[in-house]
Amino acid sequence: MKIGLSVLCEQPDRKTGLTSLFTAFVRESLRLYEDVEFVLFCAEGQRLDVDSPRITVKEGYAANNRLVARLHAEHFKIGPAAKKAGCDVLMTTGLVPVRAPLPVAMHLLTLHHLSSTNRIGGLRSFYRNWASCHGLKKARLVITNTLFACEQILSVNPEVAPKLLQSYEGITHGEFHPDGTEAERAMLEERFGITGRYFFWCSNFYPYKQAELLMEAWCDLPEALRREVPMVMVGGAGWGDSKERTLEIARARGAADQVKILGWVSDGEVPVLFRHASVFVHPSREETFGRSVLEAMASGVPCVVQGIPVMHEVTAGHAEIVDYNDRAAAAAALQRALTEESVRARLIKGGLRRAAEFSFERLAAERIEALRSMLGLKPGPWAGQYPPQYASSFSFPGSKGDS
Repeated sequence: MKIGLSVLCEQPDRKTGLTSLFTAFVRESLRLYEDVEFVLFCAEGQRLDVDSPRITVKEGYAANNRLVARLHAEHFKIGPAAKKAGCDVLMTTGLVPVRAPLPVAMHLLTLHHLSSTNRIGGLRSFYRNWASCHGLKKARLVITNTLFACEQILSVNPEVAPKLLQSYEGITHGEFHPDGTEAERAMLEERFGITGRYFFWCSNFYPYKQAELLMEAWCDLPEALRREVPMVMVGGAGWGDSKERTLEIARARGAADQVKILGWVSDGEVPVLFRHASVFVHPSREETFGRSVLEAMASGVPCVVQGIPVMHEVTAGHAEIVDYNDRAAAAAALQRALTEESVRARLIKGGLRRAAEFSFERLAAERIEALRSMLGLKPGPWAGQYPPQYASSFSFPGSKGDS
């Protein structure tokens, strides 16, 4: 089976969770299935960190740093090119090409346009609404990551249930683990000036990530505690003025010198920052998965997350779940996760156990087996251990099958 995979939705000079997901999916698929090949459609110089003779790279397309050109390439060039390259299926993210002369499997992992409070902009919202609706109709397979995301998608188009695959994202357990070293501590001090405990945020400054609410709650902690345990923030991309407003809150509350915004850091530094954090904070009100929370749990770090359905699903109760709109409750949860040893021990033990349930091996097997089924091929060797799970087999509140 030859799979065409477009990674043009990514920025070529900035890796994100999608980059690591694509990389792990390709690597694990090639390891598990001897009959799988990939054709990767990339921008110039854009690469996944996987080396195999069963990968062909097609460069020269526009990536997400040239949005209009990228969408033109995705809709009109990639489909015919995948067909010409002998692909059996094309995998895309968030769309099905207008020109698609072969079966398309669409990842649908972002549903932010469904809520106007996310402030993604009128034009972006219009396009994403059209692309997702068009894709749900035309895709032969739709892949999303949680039961919550399935429910959102079915609220838009319930007819897609038989072709809607729910497949959890994975964790690279060799990178995200709790076994820190003194050499790592020394690196954090030399590289970032981090010398002790810290709260950790790893995200982008999008409005729905609610960095401002986090900053207000953290600033409500006693000043002596803030000075001892600063806020370390990794990431930086965004729209609107969320970053500026977050920094202004810290300045107004006299806490600006206790906040370290590191921007983008290297792939190797991210797991170290997770591993040595004291508390991981994730106040986002809109997610379809939230892999960073599981990466923190796998690193042995207590988490304080926003009380949204997907966080209940993913953490399975092994995190402090709070409404960051309630500043007093959020500040209390932050302090509890930092200072109460019984709470910390419970969250760490449960988080490690829960995170161990997620793997990229499972992700790759579920998705490859679903592609095989879609193409009418016989099940592969992992179908018994990791059978694909479709939304039509689930029961959601209010659905006909819900008792």
